Amino acid sequence: MWMTSGNAVDFADGDLGLVHRARAFSNDAVAREPLKLVEYLVMNDRPFTEILTADYIMVSPYSALIYGAQIDGDWVDPFNPYEFKPGRVAGIPHAGLLTSPMFLNRFPTTETNRNRHRAKIVYDFFLGVDILKFAQRPIDPTSTEHVPTMRDPQCNVCHNVIDPVAGAFQNWDTAGTYFVPEGWYGDMIPPGFGYDKVPLENRPNGLQWLGTQLTNDPRFDLAMVRLIYRGLTGDEPIEPPKGNEANFSALEQAYKVQHRYFEKTAKAFRLNGHKLKWLIRWLVQSPYYRIENIEPDMASEADNYEGLGLSLLLTPEQLNRKVTALFGRPWRSSVGAPDYLTSTSNYLFFYGGIDSDDVVKRIREPSGIIASVQQRMAIEGACLFVTEDFSKAIDDRTLFPHVESSFIPEDENGYAIGEVQTKVMDNIKHLHEHILGETLEDGDEELEATYNLFIEIMRAGKVLVEAGLEPVALPEQCQKTSDYWTGEPLPAERHVTTDENYMIRSWMSVVTYLMLDNRFVYP
Repeated sequence: MWMTSGNAVDFADGDLGLVHRARAFSNDAVAREPLKLVEYLVMNDRPFTEILTADYIMVSPYSALIYGAQIDGDWVDPFNPYEFKPGRVAGIPHAGLLTSPMFLNRFPTTETNRNRHRAKIVYDFFLGVDILKFAQRPIDPTSTEHVPTMRDPQCNVCHNVIDPVAGAFQNWDTAGTYFVPEGWYGDMIPPGFGYDKVPLENRPNGLQWLGTQLTNDPRFDLAMVRLIYRGLTGDEPIEPPKGNEANFSALEQAYKVQHRYFEKTAKAFRLNGHKLKWLIRWLVQSPYYRIENIEPDMASEADNYEGLGLSLLLTPEQLNRKVTALFGRPWRSSVGAPDYLTSTSNYLFFYGGIDSDDVVKRIREPSGIIASVQQRMAIEGACLFVTEDFSKAIDDRTLFPHVESSFIPEDENGYAIGEVQTKVMDNIKHLHEHILGETLEDGDEELEATYNLFIEIMRAGKVLVEAGLEPVALPEQCQKTSDYWTGEPLPAERHVTTDENYMIRSWMSVVTYLMLDNRFVYP
């Protein structure tokens, strides 16, 4: 990689704590650089083609020192690890992701591979072309061709396509270091793209030339449409059926309709300046996201088609942000502890997450382990979030703005208390809207089911408490006596430590029930 050297201890004036923090900030900045490029393009409404043509690299104050990069203007805060700006390194012909140290190191090369793996990834990621499908027949091992990759039709069906792009990477070694070699291999097709060759004067900046060729290719537009579709819906685009499926005609029709829609979208994407915001809005409004306005030739057999509507299991990071936004705090043991869902020592990997190092592919299909994490989150989360909310003044609550923990909807003889019942039902309606995002009318069967669950838990719990089989005190981890964020003690009147009437635990059951709803983890 193209980095500068320096004495970190001298830079930190001997503060080893600062050295360790700076090292962590620098590592994160280098690792997240490709993501920051995408973020920069979206936030500044720049053409998405710049992922391959940007003549700059995104740097923080820390990674700028590592690279020796120069930025335009000054840092707002030269010690802020989250501030990123476009930067340029002298002597480096930047070409977006193609010259990103992360891309080059994630997809390395060898002396014998000669960048062919990188070329294969370029076709796969940015053109939606699987080179390995070009020749799916056995290779004849008795071939006597001296240079089979150039002369044997069994080999050159792929190598005629992949080798020119591999040659465009000739200035970047396996570690992602830039240097200009004296020449390229004579037993490979000259560097280029398709039938075009890299001009000799462009050999030192071959990837800049390649980036322009790739983004001018209509396959780039279609590949980006498929990529964003996959990210938004969680579904793979429909592939052409092989011919041996029982419902072949329906699958073929589904493929044709979707492919036509993607092609129309790709053309509009180019006409709209390759703006990613536009593409996301377009796809969110599509029948493949919303299951509305399906084309007539597809509507008659829509039930036979997969890939209609949103079917996306939230990633650990997304679910963690959702929990924090809805309940005012993350699911974790204490304010200084890591979030359970995003910690590698807790549930990140169990919930299908990645660390972009050893684990790089997310699990998108639910499993028994994922379901167990969801259950634990719902049970523990309800324990923490319900008492947290009841410890606040009613006007400051997000979960229980209509009830107090002392509101009991039945008297000692089991007769309904109408006014309290109404408030309880109003709060259940509020929880459905707040947690699941659904607005339900009075009398809706979903509201009735949730209310019946609440009443059943309350009745059974009261019997157990009166019989001494359940304690009056809440479990210790559920009790609330101090402010979560500051640790400051709460006034005694705001303590939530006991539950004589089993009302708090009944509300915990309701919140657990809603958090286990598929619509919570599959929005």
